[in-house]
Amino acid sequence: MDKTLEHKLNTLRQKIRKLDSAVVAFSGKVDSTLLMRICRDELGDKAVAVTSLSDDYPCSEISIAKQVAKIVGVKHVVLDSPNKPPSSGRLYSTLKSLAMRMKLKHVIDASHMDDANDKTPTFLAARRAKVKSPLLESNLSKAEILLIAKELGLPNWDKTKSKKKK
Repeated sequence: MDKTLEHKLNTLRQKIRKLDSAVVAFSGKVDSTLLMRICRDELGDKAVAVTSLSDDYPCSEISIAKQVAKIVGVKHVVLDSPNKPPSSGRLYSTLKSLAMRMKLKHVIDASHMDDANDKTPTFLAARRAKVKSPLLESNLSKAEILLIAKELGLPNWDKTKSKKKK
């Protein structure tokens, strides 16, 4: 790993440690997997992966998220929203309520520099909800996340695109 990337990874670890505890919005894809892995390393059981699903959330995706959480070695909570997908704003509100009930101090997501440039609705909702984004705060791009994930041996480092199958 080159020095710049190593510095960004160390910055990420420091930012995570300062959180003390967190609910991690967890899709099971590489970005949230890297974030969850670093949270596990730095916070131990004071970090919990949370996946929200709905009728249009592919069954294969939740299976992958469960498998990845198990491999990474973290507690994984699945929130069931049976009727319609929650809006991003409602999702973050739900995650904040869950964090309070679990006595975890923060809700964090895996937004990164590329997301900030694209300004997706989910990214903007996270900003409005004041969700912390340690990957973004550490100036990590998608390409850098993939490199770190590969270096750490994460199981999904090379699976960047979701396959939407039920």
